[in-house]
Formats: sequence, structure tokens, C-alpha cells
Amino acid sequence: MSRFLGPIHHWLYSKINLLEDIEKGILTKVADPAVQASLEKELVDTYGPYLNHAPLESLIDQDNIHGWLQNKIKIAELRQSRLIEKIVSSAGEDTYKQVAGVYADFGKKHGGAISTDEAQSLNKFSRPLITSCWRVCPATESTLSHQTHQTSLSGKRTDAFMNHSGTKVVQM
Repeated sequence: MSRFLGPIHHWLYSKINLLEDIEKGILTKVADPAVQASLEKELVDTYGPYLNHAPLESLIDQDNIHGWLQNKIKIAELRQSRLIEKIVSSAGEDTYKQVAGVYADFGKKHGGAISTDEAQSLNKFSRPLITSCWRVCPATESTLSHQTHQTSLSGKRTDAFMNHSGTKVVQM
């Protein structure tokens, strides 16, 4: 267990902030404007407030660094999943394409271009450096619903949205 904040902890915190930014993008670009405020309030009431890019050091439980990060990642993923579920249940299955558009735009804005060779080199370099933090919140069969699945390291990209029963709804 870590007793100090290292680069991996900041990297995981960045993941939380990115998830929150995507969620806010989905909320503002896909959700019906008439229900945006009430939907955001419901999500905050259920899952807690957004972290809003506050300094990690001012938020984290220094005595439980991994547990705190795991909990916040889980909350961010669950809240985003619930948001998508609520929007789709009220606006219909075609909304998945709009959600996918938010993800695509976010990736273009924040991802930058990287070649397959660069991605593989980065993966080989970083894997030995990352300890228990890497799988902070491993996916299980019950947590895979509503998530986007991507495979891009090989150069191919497959995105699929799953509904609550695990049935593939849209593949891009």
C-alpha cells in the first residue's frame, strides 16, 4: 500500500477527471435541455459531487490512497453509466450514436495521434512500473453493461455499447 502520492496516483486521478468531463459533455450535448439540471442533481445526490479538477492532495485520504482512488473511479464509471442509461431510456436507442459522438469528439480533442508502434512501446515501458494501481477497479461480468469497449492497440478500433442485459446495441 502506498504511503505517498506517486505519478500513477495522479494518472488515475486524471482518469477520474476525464470521466467526469466526458459525463458533463454527454449531459450538455445529448440530454434533453429541459431535464439536464434535474438529471445532474439526481446523479450528484446518488453518487456524490464532482471532483472538478481540485488538487488531488486536497481530496485524497492519505491513509487509504488505493481505496480512495478505487472508490472514486467506480463512482465516476457508475455515474456515467447511469447517465447514459437514463438518457437512452427517455430518448430512445438512437441516442447511443449521439453518446458515441461525444466520446469521439473528446478523444479527438484530448487523445492526439499515436502510432501502433508508439502505443506498444509505451505499453511495454509502463507495464512493469505499474503495481496494484493498474487494476484499481477490474471489470467483472456485472460491471460491463453500458460501457464502451475499445480495441485500438492493434490498429483496429471497435466500439460497442451494451444495454443492461449485455446485448450489443450499437457497434461502430
